[in-house]
Amino acid sequence: MQPRNYRDCQLLSCCRCFPNLEVQEVGTQTDPIPLQTQTEAEPCLQASYSSTPIKKQPIDSQFKPAWPVSPLVAQRSHTQIDPNVPGESDQPTETNQSAETGSMGPEKPPRPLADLISSCVDGTKGVVWVDRIIDLLKSIHGDSCPERDCHRQLVYRTRFIGTGFVISWSCSLNHKNGKWQSQPIVKKMFAGNLLIAAGIVLSGNGYLKTEHFFNTIGLACISKDTFYRVQRLYVSPVVEDYWKEMQDGILSSYGSSPVVLAGDGRSDSPGHSAQYCSYVFTDEQEKKVLHVEVVDVREAGGKSLNMEKIGFERGMEYLTERIKVVEVVTDAHPQITAGMKNSPKYTDVEQQHDVWHGAKNLVKKIRSISQTGDNRALQCWIPSIKTHFWFSSKMCEGDEQVLKAAFLGVLNHVVDEHTWVFGTDGRPGQCSHEALDAEERDKRWLEKGSVAHKALAAELTKRRFLQRLPYYRNFRHTGMLENFNNLILMYAPKRHSYSYRGFKLRNHLAMIDHNSHVTREQSTTAAGKPQYACRYSKNSGRFSAVPLKEKKKYSYMPELMTRIFKKRMATEGSLEQHVSLSEDDPKRIHPRICMLPKPNTDDLVKMQKSRFEGRT
Repeated sequence: MQPRNYRDCQLLSCCRCFPNLEVQEVGTQTDPIPLQTQTEAEPCLQASYSSTPIKKQPIDSQFKPAWPVSPLVAQRSHTQIDPNVPGESDQPTETNQSAETGSMGPEKPPRPLADLISSCVDGTKGVVWVDRIIDLLKSIHGDSCPERDCHRQLVYRTRFIGTGFVISWSCSLNHKNGKWQSQPIVKKMFAGNLLIAAGIVLSGNGYLKTEHFFNTIGLACISKDTFYRVQRLYVSPVVEDYWKEMQDGILSSYGSSPVVLAGDGRSDSPGHSAQYCSYVFTDEQEKKVLHVEVVDVREAGGKSLNMEKIGFERGMEYLTERIKVVEVVTDAHPQITAGMKNSPKYTDVEQQHDVWHGAKNLVKKIRSISQTGDNRALQCWIPSIKTHFWFSSKMCEGDEQVLKAAFLGVLNHVVDEHTWVFGTDGRPGQCSHEALDAEERDKRWLEKGSVAHKALAAELTKRRFLQRLPYYRNFRHTGMLENFNNLILMYAPKRHSYSYRGFKLRNHLAMIDHNSHVTREQSTTAAGKPQYACRYSKNSGRFSAVPLKEKKKYSYMPELMTRIFKKRMATEGSLEQHVSLSEDDPKRIHPRICMLPKPNTDDLVKMQKSRFEGRT
């Protein structure tokens, strides 16, 4: 009996019947069309009733991964089934290899490593119901043993190992037993287990939520131990090396050109109980992240307020040895400002303050004095004073005397004086705006010498404020750093705690993400029209149009995944092997951030007392 058509074979990609199989798209489905005659399909009739598993070649799917696919995928062959079933903890099970291979048919030569890794990384994956796979295997191998004079029932057994599973079948006498594995194997480990563990970190997610998601929909998941072992052994070293290569390429591109740095510190948790501070340095002009220093509170003697200064000094020492730093822009951190001013190693580096932080602090001070009595008349002037501060910083072109005279001219403007004989620089001054239309104005002028006017003048002429004003003469701001700090939240949220190695890893991922997409252009419609988004500011109470950037492509993800697989192949030892602490790990200072010895738990329970004990 010959099969009527290829569907009688039960194997849509049978390499014995249809070696030249093509796929024709019909709507949203794919229908394989054989290219050979009916007589060429005869070998499959015997194979479909044989208990020997038939190694199949995958049909290319019409679905594509999110990132570009390597050309090697189009040439890949199906993974050879390894008789040694891997364990999720990287320990192979003890099996009789000779007996297993005897039932698997002729053994194929091992596939090239690049082909295997490319298949694991770039190949399209899908969710499969286990019972549907068992139904397919039963339709191929039947329900009873094909051995002559046996005909006992075949028992199909399923064993999960992380996200992968193995289906084996045999009769009670173990005749013609077979085995099928759901995933390729990379050094005795299912490729899916390695992909899931690495993908959780690379995408900025955490294990607990991912496990909860998998359990919610009934998907098999890797264990917590496997996740952290993969992160420690493979993901963290690969990401660190990748960032180091990116950083070296950026720094070497400067040569002897002068560089203006922008720096800002970020704590890993809100409040004053931070464990880590990541101090980030960027190129103020190119907007690329150049370096990050992660400081543990134990390195600051248990005082979290000192971490930002330590991170700044370390980062400056690292960068000044490699590039020519002529200026650094920071917020008005008093410890950093004093260190830059008094330390001889920063004599050739000019410091400027972020004008955004300066305007923000100025608004806070004016808002605080405008809360009572006649000073409430200043409230309507706060947005205009803030805007004038930005304008004065930009138009002074680096001259601190011009900056001071231009900004303090606001004291004349608010009382409807737009020209004055003597300014702060001893020269006549005037406002830069054109003649004002009285009908378009919505603010009342202040009376010269009034309580509100005197309060504003006292605040703007304070000695401390005037001493800091020259720090804004170059009109530098770190708005991009604020955006980058928001990006770090995607990889290291402040409500989660991480180990030192894990926190550095997630900071490196954020920097790779930022530098890979910093040059994105504004997105456009199909007609070429620039796209904008409408945003509302609670502080200003106004809507504004914000340009929309092109969608991120994450083109570096396949390279990272490929390196992780290669790291797995090259690393000796099992997944449970011990990994020593790095030289800069703060656990070498003390195992706990409180830097106190851990008391006995039983003793603490005995010491606990309740005022409700003994009451009825």
